[in-house]
Amino acid sequence: MIRLYKSGRNPNKTGSYFKYAFGEIILVVAGILIALQINNWNESRIRSNEELELLKSMLAELVSDQSDIAYNTTVIDKSIYNGKLLIDMIQRDLPYTDSVDIYLGRLFSPVKFRHSTSAFETLKSKGIELISNSALRSQIIDNYDAGYNFFLENETVQLEEFERATREIFCNRFEAGYVFDLNAPDYNPTLTPLNFEELKSDQAFKYFLKTYVNRLRVMLLFHYQSNLQPGVNDLIEQIQNEIDKKD
Repeated sequence: MIRLYKSGRNPNKTGSYFKYAFGEIILVVAGILIALQINNWNESRIRSNEELELLKSMLAELVSDQSDIAYNTTVIDKSIYNGKLLIDMIQRDLPYTDSVDIYLGRLFSPVKFRHSTSAFETLKSKGIELISNSALRSQIIDNYDAGYNFFLENETVQLEEFERATREIFCNRFEAGYVFDLNAPDYNPTLTPLNFEELKSDQAFKYFLKTYVNRLRVMLLFHYQSNLQPGVNDLIEQIQNEIDKKD
């Protein structure tokens, strides 16, 4: 008897179907993985570009801060020098000359650290982890959160002491404070005493004078030259090195 109908599946066709389906799955999975890899690469590139631009902005601000530090240290050094000249005149009981006005004016010409933290604030808003170099990241945090804040706290004390003096000491010992020639390169500050002979024996003034000069020396030698200035200089160097690697 001839068999007209054959039941069941062809095992060869079934195997081919599974191979085809498996191949399709592999292609889909591979496509997803490639897409994820491309997306991760794009995100990494974007963050890397953001980091580079932020580092460049921070570098520009720090260079500006560096210039202000250099200017302030020069002014403070001159203030200390003129203060010593004035103290010497008083101790030697020398007579009044016009130089006294100049010594006093240059001594009592306070400066304020003009700086910028815009790039650092931007970094904090984006996440400090944007800086990929962990050592540099720590150095940036230390410079702004520790170095700058410590300096500014002490600078505030110094400036407040000066303002106290203008209210309580200068007012009845000098003709006027904050006398400047704004057209002159160094503004030619002057402070004219009402009676220099009385100043030479005025214990309250002499105490303030010597203490103020001592405060200036601490501000210059410790706060500026031993802490703030080297910290900024080193951070500039490290950021520039990091930029050179990434550019």
